Amino acid sequence: MRLNTIIRQLGGCLLLGALVLWPAHLAGAAEKITTHSASTTRPVAGLPEISTKRTTTSQPSPPLTHQIQSSGQTTAPCSALRLATPLTLPPGTVGRPYTATITASGGFPPVSYALTKGAVLPPGLQLTSRGIISGTPVEAGPYRFGILAYDRCPAGVQARENVFNLNILNALPAARPNHNETLHRQIPDRRQTSFALEGVHLFFENRGTSIVVAQNGILPRLVAQVRLRGEGVVRGYWQVDTGQRHPFTQRLQGPDAIIAFPAKVHLPTTDPGRHDVRLVITNANTAMPESLASYRIISGSMTSENPIHRQIMVTVLPEKGPRIINRLCRKFALRQVESFDVRVLGFRTYVLESDGDTQDLAASIRRDPDVLQADPNQIYRTFSDPKRGFQQIAGRFNFEGLHARSRGRGVLVAVIDTGVDATHRDLETRVQVSENMVADSPFQPEIHGTAVAGIIGAAINGFGIEGIAPEAELLALRACRQVSPNHPGGRGDTAALAKALDRALVKRAKVVNMSFGAPRPDGLVEMLLEKGAAAGVLFVAPVGNEQGMKTAWFPASSQWVVAVGGRDAKGRPYPDAQADPFARVCAPAENIFTTIPDGRFNFLTGTSMSSAIVAGMLALAAERSPDLKLEDLPPFDGSTCRWVEHLMDVPICTAD
Repeated sequence: MRLNTIIRQLGGCLLLGALVLWPAHLAGAAEKITTHSASTTRPVAGLPEISTKRTTTSQPSPPLTHQIQSSGQTTAPCSALRLATPLTLPPGTVGRPYTATITASGGFPPVSYALTKGAVLPPGLQLTSRGIISGTPVEAGPYRFGILAYDRCPAGVQARENVFNLNILNALPAARPNHNETLHRQIPDRRQTSFALEGVHLFFENRGTSIVVAQNGILPRLVAQVRLRGEGVVRGYWQVDTGQRHPFTQRLQGPDAIIAFPAKVHLPTTDPGRHDVRLVITNANTAMPESLASYRIISGSMTSENPIHRQIMVTVLPEKGPRIINRLCRKFALRQVESFDVRVLGFRTYVLESDGDTQDLAASIRRDPDVLQADPNQIYRTFSDPKRGFQQIAGRFNFEGLHARSRGRGVLVAVIDTGVDATHRDLETRVQVSENMVADSPFQPEIHGTAVAGIIGAAINGFGIEGIAPEAELLALRACRQVSPNHPGGRGDTAALAKALDRALVKRAKVVNMSFGAPRPDGLVEMLLEKGAAAGVLFVAPVGNEQGMKTAWFPASSQWVVAVGGRDAKGRPYPDAQADPFARVCAPAENIFTTIPDGRFNFLTGTSMSSAIVAGMLALAAERSPDLKLEDLPPFDGSTCRWVEHLMDVPICTAD
């Protein structure tokens, strides 16, 4: 089904609305819209500056309001859409649940809501498409942020934005002088009798309890997640190493609450070495284990190529594991972080932490005759960026003709990525298994993984988009975590990737999409790729998004992987021509319309999207040829559509 057919079936509303109205930090306005005038709001000191813009189309419209005309339809205009909520929202309190609702009047229902470009909610809060701001604030202060409301008017989608003010207060008011004494206002301990702490988990903003930072660098935010029953006041203190104690008093409400490290206290990053941060609760009604997070300061600068956490992956035979690892830990002053079985290889891998240079240590450990493989645990990054525009891959690859011959039925495709939203209406019938491989990071639906899954296998259901292989079965394996709440970029490590690959091979996936990369090869991952390729598994990965690259990123650089390059909307090499020699096939990379969490859609750009397109095509081919292997794939002559025709042995090209 072509995308323009979908637009007609949806009354020309849903997709056109998505052109403009998903958050501006994820997708810009449609090309018909032009922006005028400067900001009319005064930024709050220390907070992101939010611009209030006047947008117009070729037809005059009220300030901050615009309509996008639906092609080929003439419909009576709808009543004007207006935001009805006062610009100053009710205040919130750190550590206390908060809810506020943004409402609109007029327009054509349903009305949806999104943050405007650059807008940032107070930490701990989020905005739903229904206009509900909810969560538990973790930092006090005044905040300003823009919210966009938009409707589904058949004559043209209407949108209006306002800038709102929200003040988050501290849980404990500041001390007040009274003659010669300082009096503190006490927080009443209501329901204290039913209040019970069950556990505390410390983690940095990257969701890890351990992090590496360059000397004099800036650490991400540190918070404590507290599990509790009931509601009550918690008292205690934060302490870095054996230094000064920083007391806190905060009212918490179960089942989960957040205690943030004091914003006015800076974690020191001047002295190289390991530093421990602990949270001590002094009024716990039960014995609580010590809660620790640590960070290691490395002299000099750090780049994206640094292995995370100063960790080394050591692979051995399971029966020899404990003896070998104990010997290595004593010899090289290592600490064991975790271990896991690599079932398809019959090996066991240990993650070890070191204070030294991991490259040199890994080389020394590899010389041990009992060690099968040793490499630094390195960072993998996804390759995507949000963009504006529209690209009809459904029309470009003639989905109607393609799906008349194959839909990927019965083909299991593993999506190793950030979290996939298996509740999205376009994915809920396609995701067969969803598992989380990321240590110290609870599963959550994330942008990049949901987008990749939608490109590959969104169902044909009359709701949204149509995946390339709409009847393929998806195995969603979360091996990366989303770095920022509003950006699709993800990061993972060797340990999570190895676990995910092992799981995909155990589950007998036919196609494995890996829309991420790292600067150097991984020995353990390479062994898994070789094992899978020998069994006929088709691995797909993007070459990368860097301009002027001198080699493909791993795993695309592996001989066992279909390396995928990109093409922009005009068919030119993406990111540039220097990437082409490293690609086995190229596919569209720019402005790909796909699924994102919470039942929404957006445009994403990057070779991650190219990889997903090729993975979907391989799933279609695998339905017709279940024994398809890497060596069976046709050569690429510069035309993606002709490559698909040769792969499928069907004429489907209309343009390329």
